[in-house]
Amino acid sequence: KTKGFQSNPQWIARRLGISLAEAKSALDRLVSLDLIEVVEGRYKSVGGTELVTTDDISSVAIRKHHHQMINKALEALDKQPIDSREFQGLNLAFDPGKTKKAKALIREFVDQFNREMSHGTQTEVYELNIQFFRLTKEI
Repeated sequence: KTKGFQSNPQWIARRLGISLAEAKSALDRLVSLDLIEVVEGRYKSVGGTELVTTDDISSVAIRKHHHQMINKALEALDKQPIDSREFQGLNLAFDPGKTKKAKALIREFVDQFNREMSHGTQTEVYELNIQFFRLTKEI
């Protein structure tokens, strides 16, 4: 959906900062999952397709994705100018009995953010990650 997109694995690899093999593998996987299709030699999004993963189900694939995005966030923290990124942190004393409510609020925010920010002139791909986890250890 980004302006200037070029439908070839070499360009996609350069644009995302990944290897050519990773780009080709990802494209093949997206085609096999019917999330994109090849039309006249070009990759095209399958209209109306939105990928949603399960909530509160442990998955190796989802954990791997989050590991990759956390590593990309660390890289962005050091290399991207501050006007093109936003990092926030909040430490708070918290009642674990409110975890379900906290997760619902975070999910509501993510849905609203997606609805409001995924329109207009799209020239870049951004990642939004929110981590909410216990910082203290049980003793």
